[in-house]
Amino acid sequence: MSSGQSIFVSDAPISDPAHDRFNRLWFAKRVAQTISARRDPSSLVVAIYGAWGDGKTTVLNFIGKELKSLPDIVALSFNPWRFASERSLLHNFFTSFAKSLESALTTRAEEAAKRVMRYGELVQLFCSGAGDAPNTEDEGLAATDIEEQKRGIAGILAQNRKKVVILIDDIDRLDESAMQAVFRLTKLTADIENTVYVLAFDAEMVASVIGERFTASIGKRSQAGRDFLEKIVQVPLDLPAVSTAALRRFVFESVTEALNVAKVEITDTDESQFHRLFHEGLEIRLKTPRMAKRFGNALSFTLAINKGEVNEVEMMLVEGIRIFYPNAYVAIKRSRDILATSGVMNGVDLDRDDRVRRFFSAALKGLTTAEANALHKLLAVLFPRIVGRARFEPNEEAEWAKARRVTSAEYFDRYFSYALPSKDQPGNPAVHRPLSLQ
Repeated sequence: MSSGQSIFVSDAPISDPAHDRFNRLWFAKRVAQTISARRDPSSLVVAIYGAWGDGKTTVLNFIGKELKSLPDIVALSFNPWRFASERSLLHNFFTSFAKSLESALTTRAEEAAKRVMRYGELVQLFCSGAGDAPNTEDEGLAATDIEEQKRGIAGILAQNRKKVVILIDDIDRLDESAMQAVFRLTKLTADIENTVYVLAFDAEMVASVIGERFTASIGKRSQAGRDFLEKIVQVPLDLPAVSTAALRRFVFESVTEALNVAKVEITDTDESQFHRLFHEGLEIRLKTPRMAKRFGNALSFTLAINKGEVNEVEMMLVEGIRIFYPNAYVAIKRSRDILATSGVMNGVDLDRDDRVRRFFSAALKGLTTAEANALHKLLAVLFPRIVGRARFEPNEEAEWAKARRVTSAEYFDRYFSYALPSKDQPGNPAVHRPLSLQ
């Protein structure tokens, strides 16, 4: 990559399969093709489960793009997050549904659209909070009309040999009332023949929120919510995990680009050190594409802002701690007295061991044993004062300052303030070659 090219990676989901960096396209294609190949006309609800930042929206975009290329599919993408009330959500959903049929069907398209809009009006009778219901003298008659409209819509779809696939995203971003509205909508409309819903959300988060409706016990909410989801979702699919190798590749490419933009060159020794410490201390916490993007974007700023003011390898590792171990990052910022100074002016600092223990307790809070061990190793390299001896010779302190290390009292603050430029700035080295992916 040429020097100076912007590398800031948007956290927005990807729509173009050509930009699939994490090998999710195969999964999306299989889901779309399986839906298309299904011969049973009964309605179906498929859910794509994944944590925040795991790439659900990107996969849903890929599924939608693949579905739109299939002749027997009418694909409708709907995002409920855009609507402030249940009334507007329902109105916009059925309007979009009707327009999709009107433009996609070759036979009885106008009739299908009218039936969908009528169906939407009737559904509002059974969705509390939707606003003023249509004028009907008898809800029993409305229920009968609903069945008639459902049969009519299904018959028109069968005649056109079409299947409607409705993709709904961002359910886990909604508040409780909006979330319940989406599931009410799904439950009331998902039994129209030749329709399929594909929902994408964080199952645990949604289960916890939905569970509040069924139990006051906090400890039982998730299970109550999961029981509810099982009644709605017929096919639960966990998003395929992104391989560690793919995430690592993305991170190392981002590091290379960040170095190029900042016009910073590191030595082979520095590169080897970064590889080793990233693998030993940070990689265990690299779980999602969003985390990889955040790390790359963080480096693109901090390396440029701190150019010539810090040790670049240690700056990258400190930023890694900020992204992957936020509790530890806060603890580091608050512990300058033990991390960047000896803490002993005259005599012996009898309280130092206790402060070091308190630092590690705060830094390692909430981590698994493996994560805590990995972070401990990384902290021991970055801050040698907190392992072994607390006092170091003046020549050792001078070497740390010369190398602009984070453990140096002279440079520690520059890793966190981004506002302490030195008098002499270095020149602009050549573009850095790509980091090895080994």
